[in-house]
Amino acid sequence: MSHDDVKLWSNNNDNISVLTSIKESYSRSRPTLLNDLLFHLNKLNSNQIKFIWIPSYIGVTGNDKVDALAKEALGIDYVNSTDYLEFEELFTLIKTYIVNKFNLNIIIIT
Repeated sequence: MSHDDVKLWSNNNDNISVLTSIKESYSRSRPTLLNDLLFHLNKLNSNQIKFIWIPSYIGVTGNDKVDALAKEALGIDYVNSTDYLEFEELFTLIKTYIVNKFNLNIIIIT
């Protein structure tokens, strides 16, 4: 393998809870998603990817653009898919929907 074949990926992230979950291999809120991520990360050479925490408030050049692109990506259907949600998250979404529908019906009736 030549030097040109070696790729190094850096993930600069301002979400310290995500990075902590990866480091500790534990997530209370999204264990399935974390396990899927760890499965794929374990396929990589540990020297190929580095996770770096960058505080979001320090004015890193380009951070505003990255945040804008991430928010824009939320408009993409497959990004907003519920396929990755844990059971508790789905339960909360369903409960919120039902309560809102119920409250809407009460307002209409009265």
